[in-house]
Amino acid sequence: MKALFRAHGVRVPCGAVISYETENLVDDTHACLRQILHDMSYFEDAGKNLTPGSLGPFTVIAKNAASDASEGITQANVIELQPNTEDGGATYQIEPLVSLVRNMQSNFHQNVLVEQYIAGREFNLSVLERWEEDPTAPSGARRTMQLLPLAEMLAHPTPEAVAKGFRNIMTYEAKWIEGTHDYDALGRQLPAENVSPALEAELRRAALGAFRALGLVDYARVDIRVDSHERAYVLEANYPPCLELDTGFPCCLEEAHIPFPTFLSQVLYNAQLRARLGRLRKQRVRNAVAQAAEVLGDRAVVQAAAASPPPS
Repeated sequence: MKALFRAHGVRVPCGAVISYETENLVDDTHACLRQILHDMSYFEDAGKNLTPGSLGPFTVIAKNAASDASEGITQANVIELQPNTEDGGATYQIEPLVSLVRNMQSNFHQNVLVEQYIAGREFNLSVLERWEEDPTAPSGARRTMQLLPLAEMLAHPTPEAVAKGFRNIMTYEAKWIEGTHDYDALGRQLPAENVSPALEAELRRAALGAFRALGLVDYARVDIRVDSHERAYVLEANYPPCLELDTGFPCCLEEAHIPFPTFLSQVLYNAQLRARLGRLRKQRVRNAVAQAAEVLGDRAVVQAAAASPPPS
């Protein structure tokens, strides 16, 4: 998914996967970090050859590659790696990361994705696709993308948690386990405050770019982190996002004063209009084939096209 984002000009954190079937976890972890630094050199630092020695301490986050809903993510999944002084900073001291990856693979039996950690604000952007009939459009319909009010995930950790290195990330406990520190500390601010016009434009470009890059339809929620330079990094596109009424997307609908039944009606209308446009496109192709064959004098093609039933 993230390679597709990058191919469409959508910025994402640099990352690499460590296989569950690895035969040498230490070597593969070193290779993973080399790949991340290589990608950061290429995509973010104008061709600079980043090394542990030149970059210094480097913070990464490890995630299950095939899970959702933050399964397996805890505060311990964010690790600050230190350059290895024994080899002059050619590598990182990877023992904490190796231990974490080994534990995750043992518990969840899947590949682990290691990414650069983007320390900064986290936003949820909900996108609603609208189709409307438009006789002036070549297709007979017009598509618009509505960005719902921005939501920001804010943290209010205890001093004890801050002292232990608390990070503003959506852990599994923060999402699902009531009574835990993360659940109580992390919450949604809707609408988000202190968002400059430039940052809002950056978030909008990232969210709509992710939606289009994946060819999504109807609705989605895009999770984005913003660094200290207000550059937006897309973490993932949730499609379809959860529609329980107290979750992110429905709350953004409410903030936009869009009743839930109106949203459902729009989704159904989108599907009906797409189906009708699909039938029209098929009929146009059929007619074009018949016309081309007639011009070329290919009677067999003309007869086949004429005999074919119209699309249902």
